[in-house]
Amino acid sequence: MAEPFRGRGIGRGLLRSFMEAGVRLGAGKMFLITGESNVAARGLYESMGGAPATQGSTVNYWFPLG
Repeated sequence: MAEPFRGRGIGRGLLRSFMEAGVRLGAGKMFLITGESNVAARGLYESMGGAPATQGSTVNYWFPLG
């Protein structure tokens, strides 16, 4: 169902907004979790500077803010 909405910048815009809100609130980093097999999400997170830390069947991403 998400396929028709891919490539429109929606996820990138949402992630950027979360990151900007974190900076405004004084956060130094942000993390999120996705499934190891979620290739589309992982590509987005890595393209925006997220660094993966794999733990089992989930992958955590840390983003430096600021």
